[in-house]
Amino acid sequence: MRRQISGSAFLKNPWLAFAPFLLFYMAIVVLLHESYAFRGDGERYLAYARNLLAGRYALDEDVHLWNGPGYPLLLAPFTALGLPLLAVTLFNAVMQYVSVVFLYKTIVLYASRGAALFFALFWALHFTAYEQMPMIMTEPLTVLLVSLLAYFTALSFRAEPGSRPGRYLVLAGLVLGYLALTKVIFGQVLLLGLALAAALFLLSRGSKNARRLALILLIALAANAPYLAYTYQVTGRLFYWADSGGMSLYWMSTPYENEYGDWQSDQFSAGFKGRNTEAIRKNHEADYAEIYRLKGAERDGLFKEKALENIRNNPRKYLANWVANVSRLFFGFPNSYQYENLKFLKMFPNIFLLVLMCYSVLITAFNFRKFPFEIIFLTALAFVYLGLSSIVSAYPRMLLAIAPLLLLWIAICVSRTIRISLGFGPPNA
Repeated sequence: MRRQISGSAFLKNPWLAFAPFLLFYMAIVVLLHESYAFRGDGERYLAYARNLLAGRYALDEDVHLWNGPGYPLLLAPFTALGLPLLAVTLFNAVMQYVSVVFLYKTIVLYASRGAALFFALFWALHFTAYEQMPMIMTEPLTVLLVSLLAYFTALSFRAEPGSRPGRYLVLAGLVLGYLALTKVIFGQVLLLGLALAAALFLLSRGSKNARRLALILLIALAANAPYLAYTYQVTGRLFYWADSGGMSLYWMSTPYENEYGDWQSDQFSAGFKGRNTEAIRKNHEADYAEIYRLKGAERDGLFKEKALENIRNNPRKYLANWVANVSRLFFGFPNSYQYENLKFLKMFPNIFLLVLMCYSVLITAFNFRKFPFEIIFLTALAFVYLGLSSIVSAYPRMLLAIAPLLLLWIAICVSRTIRISLGFGPPNA
């Protein structure tokens, strides 16, 4: 008789079933904390957290709004209590673990426990996520929020007849709002979502699904309203989440040979590891001298103007950069002026993810009307995010941020078309 994973009492408590991963993640953090803690943008996030505790937000007199306040808000209690940085990074391990549990809990609403286990394990073992856990970076918080968004959205639309899904709608909206404060590109996703929801509302004459979707998005926007009011006060610009987008678009639009659209620092050295700095300086120093006469939002605006000028003058080069950027999003290469090590081990999880995405696109195209409305919404949200990420400088950690939504969609496509079982069947089955 075939053993059925779906009947396992052990899997009915996912908090217990995935607990070994929590211990594993915490071990990774402890072992790598000393050498990894301040890689990346950790010091900047802590500076914003200190500013929040002092009753302000923007950095220095330039009104520097490089990122939203979502992650600094999480860091603020750790900073106020004077806890060691290890406490922050250990909490990253907790958030990563909880994202695995909630991905499982969401998939099991639509598929068997076996399928949910398979894809939750895929996410738990997605070792490219391990790099961010020992660091002061937004990714662990982001993947937690994305997993919670999927779970609360699913419950909002799958409420039993006669029940009240209102609390889940509110929770989904608040989580989406906090996600936009953490990864500001979700702010643009939110605005596009609201436009599409308004069109759907009109076309469906106010259907129940359209109303629920609109409510989630409106709650998310309301959660961002205090911060957007603040950024309007200091920049004079509506719906302005951060001033980092212009620089990223500028580097993505580079028209020069041997440059592939990857982001570089204002010292022209971010991606070079000390090599070929002069080549990039020669190409971009004049632009930077002009742009850096401005501050804050004005500087961001001029970066965008220069980027759009590059794109208009060199559309084919921008298209080539975009292709390179999509490759970088999944695989981490190519990068400008670098001898490329393909980092085969890091590529493996995303190779499988890309293949499964292609398969799921095909299944979705043939079965679109059979998909639950909320899955269409969450998948569309993921693809809008990926589309927006692809037009500015992108890296695998940006794909990582949306992985739980992609895996939920893939799990539904695969589980309804391919049988997943860890038990042997009859010899001639």
